[in-house]
Amino acid sequence: MDLHAEVAEVKESIKHHRIAVFAIVTFLILLTIAVNVVLRSTNIPQTTKTSAQPTQKQEVTVPLNTDYQNPFDKNTQYVNPFSQYKNPFDTLK
Repeated sequence: MDLHAEVAEVKESIKHHRIAVFAIVTFLILLTIAVNVVLRSTNIPQTTKTSAQPTQKQEVTVPLNTDYQNPFDKNTQYVNPFSQYKNPFDTLK
């Protein structure tokens, strides 16, 4: 194959790639417009920023039917190593 034929083939390939990229970009733009039209035509409430003051949440209280009784021996419970009063590593300082 001579050089001119190869150059023509490459140019034709580039032309096809440009057409494909143009078609994809056009499709994405049309899809974006269609989605925007559908969202605006439906009655979906738009999210808006609320005022700077947060709304006061009501505290939920759940009444307990029974008090929890710990079934384990308190002397064998886990000791928090970061506790100020029960840290066994305080003596190593």
